[in-house]
Amino acid sequence: MREKHLLLLLLLLAAVVFLGWQNVVELRGEEPRRAVVSMEMLFSRSFVVPQLNGWTYYNKPPLFNWVLILFFQLFQRFDEWVVRLPSLLSCFAIAGGQFWMMRRYYDRRTALLGAFFFLFGAEILLYATPFSGEIDLFFSLLICLQVWSIYYFFEKKQYWALFLLSYLFTALGVLTKGLPALPFQAFTLLALFVWKGRWKMLFGIQHISGILLLALIVGTYLWAFNQEAAVWLFIVRQYKEAAQRTGLENQWFSVLLGAGLVPLELLKLLLPGSLFGLFLLSKRVRQAVFSSDFARFSLLFILVNFPLYWFSGDFKPRYVYMFFPFFSGLFAVAAVQGLEAFQKTGKGIFIFWKRLTLLFPIALLSLLLISEIQGLPNFFLRLGFLLLLAVLVAVLAWQSKWWLWSV
Repeated sequence: MREKHLLLLLLLLAAVVFLGWQNVVELRGEEPRRAVVSMEMLFSRSFVVPQLNGWTYYNKPPLFNWVLILFFQLFQRFDEWVVRLPSLLSCFAIAGGQFWMMRRYYDRRTALLGAFFFLFGAEILLYATPFSGEIDLFFSLLICLQVWSIYYFFEKKQYWALFLLSYLFTALGVLTKGLPALPFQAFTLLALFVWKGRWKMLFGIQHISGILLLALIVGTYLWAFNQEAAVWLFIVRQYKEAAQRTGLENQWFSVLLGAGLVPLELLKLLLPGSLFGLFLLSKRVRQAVFSSDFARFSLLFILVNFPLYWFSGDFKPRYVYMFFPFFSGLFAVAAVQGLEAFQKTGKGIFIFWKRLTLLFPIALLSLLLISEIQGLPNFFLRLGFLLLLAVLVAVLAWQSKWWLWSV
């Protein structure tokens, strides 16, 4: 299969899967709250202090609400798909950013596979994007931009850009979800500069300027907030919100018990890419994967930041979406290196994939047996389009010799 055919097919599938159903399922979970707070800000014309049913809403800063208001104004609608669109676009931006970063250090097929593993991973595909009116994908985009800018400009030795841009994204993260944005900046900077032997730069004027930029942006908002409501209540609530996401307010037994289940939970959330992570059990594959400096940085980012969520005692997948591109990138490199190292395994997986594609149309036709979903708007039109795509996938798979290697 030619690369352009594969890319066009993935884009078409992504457009249908992620955008074709957003007005079918009603808002759920945290989605209604995000929408109502944003609508109340718009109707009251009070854009500094969020409110919910007329009461000051201290749980979250307002940046995501401002973005939702922008989309409400742009489309002049308050439909479900409008509420979900900002986070959907954030999801696509993460995949695009991951592809762009990986393309700098790997060939195109590896970068494309990394973006594929992220975008079509089980959690992103089945939960994050169908209920994307929540704040987490947008926040994860800001964290990814924050971390990528640190590594990208460190590699180029452009330290002013590194500190100013990364602290700008940190400030935007604080205005989106509060304190959780700060540890990502602190731990990632410290780990990278110590690893590279440049720790003295953390005391330089560039770093101090970045911190001042963060203080200026966040401080300006807090000052404006204090003109309309009690800012100390907002700050205390932000600490409580952050503490609830860690193990600080949970019993040690529940923290340890939950931590033991997290690796298995991650394997499930990151399917199918996590299956290829099993290749990392091979020393030869590990050496090939981590011969890349970017792969070592990705692992470093995970190791220094993920424990805050791992040992929380209340692990929630949506809180760790920012790690998914880094996991998916490592799995993509492991897939390419592993399948090249173990040719028989690679061919077996490919043959299994080809046979599996024959089941796609049959699985879609089975939807005709479920009477409850046939009342959905344009059900048969959508089913027909998906059947066409499924047949196209099967034809392309059976025409190619090596589905990944013929790119």
